[in-house]
Order: sequence, then structure tokens, then C-alpha cells
Amino acid sequence: MHCMTWVPEADAKGNCPICSSTGTLIKRPRRVTGWLGIQRYRDQNEFGIDFIRNGRKIEIANKDLFIWRDGDTEEREYPLDDPRNEGRIVGEIHIDHCRVSYAKDRFDRADQSWDEMVQLVRGEGPLRPEKAKSLGFGANYSPLFALFKAFRRTSPQSKAAGAYARIMIVKDNARAKEMADYFREGRPEYQDDSKWWELVEEADRELLYGPGGMTSSPGPSGTPGTPPAPSSLPPGLLGGDNDGTSTPGGTTKGPTGTPSPTVAPLPRREIPSLSRNFIHASSGATWNVTAYEVQPGDPGITDNAPWVMPMGEIATRHYHFLFDPRHTIFSSITMTPRDGLLIQLAWMTAELLRTSTVTPSLSSILAELRAAYGDDTLLDPRTMSSDASALLLDIAKALVASRAEEDRAALFNDLSVSEQQLVMRALGTRKIPPTSVTGDGSFLQYAPYEIIRVLVERHPEHCFDGKVWDEPFEALEYGDKDLTASVRDSVVARYIGLINDAIWLARQDVSDLANNSREELVRATMSLRLLKPDAEMP
Repeated sequence: MHCMTWVPEADAKGNCPICSSTGTLIKRPRRVTGWLGIQRYRDQNEFGIDFIRNGRKIEIANKDLFIWRDGDTEEREYPLDDPRNEGRIVGEIHIDHCRVSYAKDRFDRADQSWDEMVQLVRGEGPLRPEKAKSLGFGANYSPLFALFKAFRRTSPQSKAAGAYARIMIVKDNARAKEMADYFREGRPEYQDDSKWWELVEEADRELLYGPGGMTSSPGPSGTPGTPPAPSSLPPGLLGGDNDGTSTPGGTTKGPTGTPSPTVAPLPRREIPSLSRNFIHASSGATWNVTAYEVQPGDPGITDNAPWVMPMGEIATRHYHFLFDPRHTIFSSITMTPRDGLLIQLAWMTAELLRTSTVTPSLSSILAELRAAYGDDTLLDPRTMSSDASALLLDIAKALVASRAEEDRAALFNDLSVSEQQLVMRALGTRKIPPTSVTGDGSFLQYAPYEIIRVLVERHPEHCFDGKVWDEPFEALEYGDKDLTASVRDSVVARYIGLINDAIWLARQDVSDLANNSREELVRATMSLRLLKPDAEMP
């Protein structure tokens, strides 16, 4: 109580070891308090934990607790599954009893209290279960591990509906960050999670029904059917007799003045991922758009057009983008509703700037809009190889999870001698004891990618029919042994081809990918999408 310094109980022998005062040592409880959570968007820098002492933030967005230290070696454990190195775990930890540097800008890592806090928050061993198991650590019950286990991934590991909701991730991260800016600005509609959750639900709905799946989605009562029309639709687009005018009684007057029943509007669905403010940065032109998916025959779209963008609310200059996803123009792999919207916005921007001093070309406007809002279809060599490696790792884990625990040792035992030697070399490179990973199948996470292909080819009964992929295999039965075998072989061959594409992509350097043709990159990217497991791993 004389120098106001916390000292370990082992050093308290009567006199204060810091100031040598006598009779000033008292025993007081030490508390580590705070919170950990998941951010609404991912970022390379804007994540981490703030460390606070006596109400003052000493370290901000610190990432030390995401690093496993074993002696002189350090291994980053988060973010690890994201090729962009973007994280979402955030938090604040109060450690009033831990020493700080003289400048009070950093906690003293040599202080025993710091080590105690680290063990309390992240556990004694590594966060990665496979690494902890290989080093002999037991179960981890720390609060940081709980979040790490559930949210270490920043993209879904499967194509199963609910994959985005399970990890609470918005597919378009740039949109999620933009909405976070709106949250900080204090906009009321962005102060809770509803806007983010709409985008999560839309991504999961697309996994379940595919694009244009309105007719298969739940209706107003939760039963299959079509969703109701939005409560606010563009004036004049609610159907009725095209030549008539609305009357208060729910009827319209035709050309002859005789009343006729009002035609009920066809259902429409708002698409949150396309509904936002679009800005052409060079000119400052801003377009406030709400997008609706409509059905064929919707009165808002005439002349069999794939989309239209009428003014929905004149007072606020709010536009409504109406598009029919079943139109033949969207059958092309190079044309999506987002492309249509950006083309429309580019044309409208060009018209707006037509009388300006410097009129940009339509192509330059479209290029700028696509650069800002077209990331969904971008072929980025910087991330493609990492995405392929991460996917192959997911398949390896899914192959292990598809087997009963007592059967997982067979994954290694069924390999040929030469294949086992390849696995042993891979384990030796990482200094992983073979006995810790060969018995439970986890060796697949470190084995050469070709071993994954071998196991899929030799044991398709453990891969299909919902075990890893939903593709039917054993369910295929035609009453003829040779015919059944031929059809089943074609299923396996198709997936082996997809795996070959993923292996090729995972082995490429960024410079190699940049030199490949667009067609090769498109094919490999499509293979990754098709190859993603349909089953969620436990």
C-alpha cells in the first residue's frame, strides 16, 4: 500500500520487494473482467482486443492472444482460415493489477499476472484443436476458444442452407463495412443487426433455392408458396387495368367507365444485397436503389425486358430496380442481376453527366462502378490459390468426419506403402508425431492433396449420399450390375475432375495464375464452388 504495486504472493515475505517498506503488504482479490465478441465485418487490421488498466486503454486492437507461443517459437492461430488474413474477433479486457511500461503504452509481458490473464482468456494450449492434441493438451474451455471454435472461419465451409447464418457472416464484406460506417454515423436503421441479418438470410436462401427461387420459398404463414408483395411498391406498378385509373373502392374504371375488379399484384421479393446507395465517386452521382426480384408478367416490366428501374419515390429520388431472374439474358455465366443493375446505373450516370464540362464515357463509368460494387465475380489471383487450399482442407476434415471414430484408422491403413510414405514425409516436415494423427484420420489435414483424391476414388461410399456431398451414389440402382456400376463410376469421375482442378489451383503461384487464360481461371473457380461440401462438419 506504500508504492501501490501488485506483487506475486510468492514474493511477499514480509517486506515489499519493490520499495522495501514493512507492514504495507495486504492480500486483495485480482479480477480479470471484460468481454469478447464477433464483429459485423472482417478486416485485416480492425479487429483484436483492447487491454485496459484502471479505465484507460493501454493497448488497442492487440492481437497477441491470437498467437501460440512455445518457447522461442511463435505461430499465428487467427486468422488462419482466411486467405485475406481478415479477422472478426474483438473485445476489451480489464487487468488493473498487471504492470505497464514506464510510458504506460504497453503491459509488461514479463509480469506473472500477464501470463495468468493469457491462460485464463485463451487457455493453456494452442487454440487449434489438432495442434493442441498433437502436443498433448486436454480440452480447452476458455472464452476465446469458444469463439474461435465457432467463428474461426470467415466463409462457409459447405453449401448447406444455413451455412452463412451458422457463422453469422455477410457474403459481401465491403457492404458489411459500409453499413458499419452508417452505424458509427448514428443512422437509426443500422443501430441493430437487422440490416446485416437480411443479407445473411438472402445468402442462405440462395444456397437453398438458387437464384430466382421465389416460388419455392416460404409464404407469409411459413408454408411453401410465394412471398407477399412488399408493403411499399412504386406508384402505378400494382397491376389493374393498364388503361384505367384507380378508384377508392378497390376497383378500376376501364376505358368505357365501367368498374372492373382490381388485379392482385404479383409477389415481389426485396433483394438486400442489391439495395443500397450506389455512388459514382468521380462525379459524386448518387443513386438510392431498392431492388426487387419479380415474376414473369409483372406489370412493372413491359416489352419482355429483363429489368427496369423506375422512380419509386419522387420526393426522395428513390429508385426501384425490378428484375426477372428467369429472363433468358441471365442464362449466361457472364450476366447476373448485379451486372444489369450496374449497367443501368452507368447509363443513368452518363445521361446525368451528358451536359457537364467533362463527360466521362459510358465504359469508364461502368468500369468504376464494377470496381466498387462487382467484387462477387472478381477473378483475384491473390486469393484463388489460398481458397483452393482451404477447400481441400475442408474436404479432408469432412472425409474424416464421415467415418465412425472406430473406423478412422482405416483411412491410413488402407493406403499403399508408397502413399503412406508420402504422408510420413509430410508429417516429418511439420514435426508431427505419426502416432498422434494416423489413428484418428487427422493426418489427412497434413497429407499431400493427392491422398485426398485417392480416398475419394477408393471409398466413394463414404463421400456421397449426404456424407460429404449430397450427390446420390449408393442410391443409384438400375437393376443391372454393369449399368449401375457405370453410372456410379461417372459420378466419382466427375468429382475427381473437380478435385484435380482444385489441386492444380492450390499449387499455383500468384504469378502463374496471372499468366493463365481467363477460361482456365473461370473453370477452376467454378470447380471450387461445385466441390464445396454439402454437409456441415461437427
